Amino acid sequence: MRAPPDAPRARARIRPWEWLLLAVAALPLLCTSACWDRLFPPDRAVVAADVLAAAGRLPPDLPLQLQVRDTVGDHAGITRVARLPLAFAPQSEGEDAAAIGRRRLAAAGLALSVDDGRVRIDAVRAASPAGRLGLTPSVEVTGVRVPVPQPSPHWRVLPAVLAAGWVVAAVLRRASRRPSDAP
Repeated sequence: MRAPPDAPRARARIRPWEWLLLAVAALPLLCTSACWDRLFPPDRAVVAADVLAAAGRLPPDLPLQLQVRDTVGDHAGITRVARLPLAFAPQSEGEDAAAIGRRRLAAAGLALSVDDGRVRIDAVRAASPAGRLGLTPSVEVTGVRVPVPQPSPHWRVLPAVLAAGWVVAAVLRRASRRPSDAP
């Protein structure tokens, strides 16, 4: 039986453990993009000798990140990252990822040589994406980073919304009880 509409309603309060639940659920909301990238890295390192296979497997809309070190000139010994955009290259029958990668790198204006695990730039076309990045022959490729899929950062909102909904439902459920029903 329900209480009449003019009867005083019981006041429900949020319990301490519900406050704690809300605080813990809100922590991911404070996580910035840098924190999210630490939890779910946006890229992974690949051995430099596997640069051709990595370039062959990379989706066409993502750049290949080359870690290069100049071996001659004013910038000798300085390591930097070059983000090289690669064009799409269709795969032929029986062609492996390294052959596709070599074609994609050639389309970007870059010719590489791999000897005993060391990767060097052999040639760079002047008006190519590789030339515009300032890559020159005799530069050594020390590492490669390829992007990996990440979960959307919007997923971190879900625990906070679920916890808040659960606490609101619990409080409303306690408030709707009659005072004589309350423990």
